Amino acid sequence: MDFMTLRDISPDQVVFWQWGWLAVNATIVFTWGVIVFMVLGSWLITRHLSSGPDISRWQNLLEVVVDGIRSQIREIAREEQRSYLYFIGTLFLFIL
Repeated sequence: MDFMTLRDISPDQVVFWQWGWLAVNATIVFTWGVIVFMVLGSWLITRHLSSGPDISRWQNLLEVVVDGIRSQIREIAREEQRSYLYFIGTLFLFIL
């Protein structure tokens, strides 16, 4: 009898629900969880944005991250490219 070890189990093998050929495995559930977490987090951070001197700590953190990404793009590209900001920001979210 061949036993699987823990390192041989992937999230694709853990099926939570199946109906015919349609299966919801752990990979899909984890992805949905991350999506819900990112949507709720972004809503909570951006719901009270202000342009005055009194900003929240989350807005301050968000501005520091965006400014850091913009300065990295400016150092590498030697010009201000706003289109790269969205792409690099998306990569940052996926890698984080």
